[in-house]
Amino acid sequence: MQVWLQALQALNLLLLSAVAYRYGTLPVPINTFLLFLLFAALLDLGFYYKYYQKVRFPFSALTSAMGIVLILYSTAFWVYLFAIAAAIAQKYLLRVGRKHLFNPSNFGVVLSLLLFLHCTALHLGFLGASEPLLFAVIAVALPLLFFAERLLLSLLFLLFYFTAQALFVVVPDPVLTLKSYLWQHYSVAFALFVLFMITDPRTTPQDAKTTCCFALALALLATALDLIFAPKAFHLFLALFVLAPLWRLLSMRAWRAFVLSLLLGTGVIMLGEYLGVTIAYEAMVH
Repeated sequence: MQVWLQALQALNLLLLSAVAYRYGTLPVPINTFLLFLLFAALLDLGFYYKYYQKVRFPFSALTSAMGIVLILYSTAFWVYLFAIAAAIAQKYLLRVGRKHLFNPSNFGVVLSLLLFLHCTALHLGFLGASEPLLFAVIAVALPLLFFAERLLLSLLFLLFYFTAQALFVVVPDPVLTLKSYLWQHYSVAFALFVLFMITDPRTTPQDAKTTCCFALALALLATALDLIFAPKAFHLFLALFVLAPLWRLLSMRAWRAFVLSLLLGTGVIMLGEYLGVTIAYEAMVH
């Protein structure tokens, strides 16, 4: 991603963080939030200098840190540090060629939910019933998606996801109403997932045909998990956690790695459900 696009993405998330702070829904105090950003910046600078012997401004690290803080809720200070460290470290340690396999924020969020479910959850608040906040999220994301040519992926995913959800989740359920279903997606976690996370050009496809296939696969996998284990927002993040590295390995025709990753991904999904991750965040008392 070009540097100016990274800067715009970081600025957008900083704006959303400021809005969250203004409305009292930032999960951590402002001084802790700034400390997390400093931690992310220093860690990324250290890794980058170790591998390339030069220095760059850590826009991507700041973006990852802000995304994690906005999406994740934890009662433990160190969980945020772990998630940020995991997100940044995997960019340098888990690579195929010169590109990392996982979306950094997604990697940190999913690992934290898998390992620390007793004190960690998805942050489902922030947008609440305020339409202006939702419009603010969309308004800051659209220019980035347009200039980075990533708008198609978000639109296709929304089309495929809500179509699959309507056919297989909403309609067959005699109790679930359309209003209550849509309300479940009216959260900062879902908005950031669609507008910022799945549009990462380093971990999702670029050309139109592959983008369409990826969006469809992501929507179907998330819906399949909802059908098997009951609808949960965590399934979106888990589906991306599995599909992003699989797409990268498959595109390079690394068949052994593809098969291994498929088995590993299936194991991660089953482990997550066995540990009860997908119901942990709903059971927590914020």
